[in-house]
Amino acid sequence: MTRKLLIEGVRRWKLEHALKLYREGGITKERAAELAEVSSLENNPIFMRCGAPRCMGDSLYEIVDAVQERCIPSTYRLDDLKEDLRALYKRELPN
Repeated sequence: MTRKLLIEGVRRWKLEHALKLYREGGITKERAAELAEVSSLENNPIFMRCGAPRCMGDSLYEIVDAVQERCIPSTYRLDDLKEDLRALYKRELPN
């Protein structure tokens, strides 16, 4: 019982810490998901089909939900979109 409580406490702290960093603009939602280690996507067929990296390991959806629940404003900017589009374009190009 004590171990479960400790694990849950650490999990909640990681989530809150990641959300704090996101709120301050220091990290993206993707990075917040990595830091929070909220859940595994390795066996999620939707992410596997769209080519998400297996090492992502954390649920972006859970971070998005937590951001919405806490009414945290988006820190996503035009430069972030440009960077994401460049990365997507590079991923789609055949080697």
